[in-house]
Amino acid sequence: MAEGKFYWLKLKKDFFKRHDIKIVKSMPNGKDYILFYMQLLLESIDHEGALRFSETIPYDENMLSTITDTNIDIVRSAMKIFTQLGMIEVLDDQTIYMCEVSKMIGSETAAAGRKRAQRERDAARLAAGNDAETLRLTSNCDNVTTQSQNSHIEIEKEIEKEIDIEKKSIKENPPVTLDERRRIFEEARREAAEKNKNNGGFNNGSY
Repeated sequence: MAEGKFYWLKLKKDFFKRHDIKIVKSMPNGKDYILFYMQLLLESIDHEGALRFSETIPYDENMLSTITDTNIDIVRSAMKIFTQLGMIEVLDDQTIYMCEVSKMIGSETAAAGRKRAQRERDAARLAAGNDAETLRLTSNCDNVTTQSQNSHIEIEKEIEKEIDIEKKSIKENPPVTLDERRRIFEEARREAAEKNKNNGGFNNGSY
């Protein structure tokens, strides 16, 4: 079974701000002309802007009126206006060529459409997965940061505890100062001298 091909017309956001479109729109029956013009664009997109009934039969104004359900007088006036403004061109073989349509055509086969839709679904799933992974990694990072902060707090507590113990030890057992050492030394020397004096001094005899 052959796959169909789909076409669409891409209008830029400023389509109705185009000078030719604004000029046509400002005319009496201007909105009808614009509607007719857009119908011609749509009729031509699967032929790259060329409008013919068949290879041997070109469209005439009555045929265009029929296929677009447009009043014949509107068709006649519009075709003259479009030609004068360069919006359409009638070729030597009477083919009507829509000058802007090549810039406005989009197309794809049904299979390509399914593939595009599948790619969009895959991209959406991937994006959702990435969001979940990012959330997981962020949560893990938060946990690691919290654990690191807790560990740092515990270390600081241990250090403070050791400092308190050291301060208490110093308070209970203050270090001996240099003056204190001198005092102890002098007392010891005096005690030794007194003891030696009481023992009658040193013996100067031979052994």
